[in-house]
Amino acid sequence: MQERRVIPDSELFKFFEEAKKRSERVNWYGYFVTLYMTCSRVSEITSLKKSQIKNGIIQFHKTKAKPKAVFIHPQLRPILEEAIKRSKVELVFPNINGEEINRRKIRDRMIELCRLVGIPKATPHDLRHTFASRIDIESYVKQKIGGWVNKRVLEDTYNHPAEDIVRQAYFGVDLMPKSE
Repeated sequence: MQERRVIPDSELFKFFEEAKKRSERVNWYGYFVTLYMTCSRVSEITSLKKSQIKNGIIQFHKTKAKPKAVFIHPQLRPILEEAIKRSKVELVFPNINGEEINRRKIRDRMIELCRLVGIPKATPHDLRHTFASRIDIESYVKQKIGGWVNKRVLEDTYNHPAEDIVRQAYFGVDLMPKSE
């Protein structure tokens, strides 16, 4: 099994900025941000249709487990609105021919974007691991958004925070006892 990577915030920022610069023909920025913020699988975003987005919710019907509904995060809303406006077909993130983007092309593009900004290689599925490893989101919320059937799969398989996140959380806690 491939070792998954959790992408630190500083690298994720660089990656998204580069994706934004390289989104002339295909909306890579919108695609990768949506993939990350909805903790989805490649197939869920690749097949995402405009009709699945309404009333501030994305309805994912074709999932690995059971269908899921994800609230559209306020930071994702303008990105999705732009993607919908930009797309001339029912797909939210089509390729240049108006069809679903090839899975291999998505993986290759992400690896190339990482290389361009000088960060270690990451794959689209690493974005799911990165979201699942956030310590500022409760496990039950991550489970619901990611569509995991049970908490154990989330915690045993996906939850492995990056060192910088662990350090920040640990150093942010006052561990010294206080007198009453």
